[in-house]
Amino acid sequence: NADTKTPVFVGVGCVIVNIILTYIFIQFIGYLGIALAFVIQRIIKNLVLLILIKHKIKINKKAIRGFFLKIMIAGTAFTLMVILLKVFMMNKFETGTLSKASFLALNFTIAGVIYIFGLYLMGVLKTGKNISNQIIKERVV
Repeated sequence: NADTKTPVFVGVGCVIVNIILTYIFIQFIGYLGIALAFVIQRIIKNLVLLILIKHKIKINKKAIRGFFLKIMIAGTAFTLMVILLKVFMMNKFETGTLSKASFLALNFTIAGVIYIFGLYLMGVLKTGKNISNQIIKERVV
């Protein structure tokens, strides 16, 4: 018996959270607040869905902690690279819209490559290694 309503309601609630957080964060940190609000909204959504499904499956908490730590390390590297590139390269670009867009594209491409490379180095992206099989031990009927 599939429950399709719960994920939809959680998703709608998280979209509302995302809109509120985006509005708040843009006031303080500019357009980077959009990305931060999205990340926080995704974390909230995944935690809520995990809590709601916890009684249906057995979860390997140790595997989740290890996976979360790896993601946090790679995310921290991504964030630091975005900040460093902004500090050291932003003034090299002109103030025009196209120039700002070019800077953003370059900034997130470089930081994204570092993020993906970090995930690969830590074993998160290795082929043949399915993290969901490690996290979910067995289905409970």
